[in-house]
Amino acid sequence: MKICILGAGKMGTWLTDALCLQHEVAIYDPDMERLRFVFNTQRLTKPEEIAEFAPELLINAANLKYTIPAFESVMDFIPASCILSDIASVKTGLEDFYKKTGRRFVSTHPMFGPTFGNLKELRQHHASSSANQTTWEKLFSRISLVRWG
Repeated sequence: MKICILGAGKMGTWLTDALCLQHEVAIYDPDMERLRFVFNTQRLTKPEEIAEFAPELLINAANLKYTIPAFESVMDFIPASCILSDIASVKTGLEDFYKKTGRRFVSTHPMFGPTFGNLKELRQHHASSSANQTTWEKLFSRISLVRWG
């Protein structure tokens, strides 16, 4: 799967590292300095590079304050078939944003990540997701983040 991650902070770089060995991954951050410790992935600093990469899944790992602006900054550069994903802890405005885009999406509660020692459980939040849940389940099951059942 071709996955693009928005934001090269702690969560974005952790996700990149967790996914890059089993998927084709790119990480986008306009600040090249933030990408200096990212390996085994494509490093993107311009939205046009996202268009060239053509992701199937876009995971927004930007700070909560910037989640919607980060999506908005790249929407013109991702394929119409690309699934949008966030890991924001507060869903204020995201459901309306997703409806406005008309795209498939999945929202995941961030009860996992680089600061937790036990990554065996992932809590799916947002029952109104329109993305193919099987794709999401397979993705996170492959990296041993979740037990479904």
